[in-house]
Amino acid sequence: MPACAGRHPDVCARASRSSPWPPASFLLCRLIPPAPILLLHSLLRHQHPPDPFHFSNQVGAILIFLGVLHLPRAQHLLERRLPQFLGRISFSLYLVHFPVMATIGCGVFNLIAPRSGAVPGCLAALIAGLAVTLPVAVLFERHVDRLAVRLSRRSPPFLAPVPGELSS
Repeated sequence: MPACAGRHPDVCARASRSSPWPPASFLLCRLIPPAPILLLHSLLRHQHPPDPFHFSNQVGAILIFLGVLHLPRAQHLLERRLPQFLGRISFSLYLVHFPVMATIGCGVFNLIAPRSGAVPGCLAALIAGLAVTLPVAVLFERHVDRLAVRLSRRSPPFLAPVPGELSS
C-alpha cells in the first residue's frame, strides 16, 4: 500500500492494483495536496509569496486535471468529436487567434461600438473573431501544422544528440 494511504485511501486503493505501468493515480497520490508544492515552488523561484490570482489558477488547473483523471463521465465527454477536434486544432488556434482578433475583432468593435455601445461592440467582435479564427485555424492545422509535424518526423535528429556520443 502506498505511503499516502492514510490521507487518500480511495486514490491509493486504485493505485495499488497491479498494472504494467504505474497508474497516474499512484503518481498523483504522492503529489496531493498540490497547494504546498506550488507555494514552495513560488517561494524558491521568485523569493516572494505568489499573488492570489496566479496561485488560484494553478490550484484550479490541478483540480481540473484530477477531476478529469478520476471522473469517467468527464473522460467520456472529452473523448467526443468536438473536444477531440478542438484539441487537434488547439495549437493552430493559439497561433492564429491573436492576429485575427487584433485585426478583424478590433475592426468590428470600432465599427459597432460608437453606434451601439461597448457591450454590443464586444459581442460583435467576439462573434466575428470566432467566425474567422476557427476556419483559419483549421486551414493552418491542415496545411502548415501537419506538414511541419511530418517534416520533423523525417528530419534527422541532429538537434538531439544521443547520450554517450558527445565528445568532450
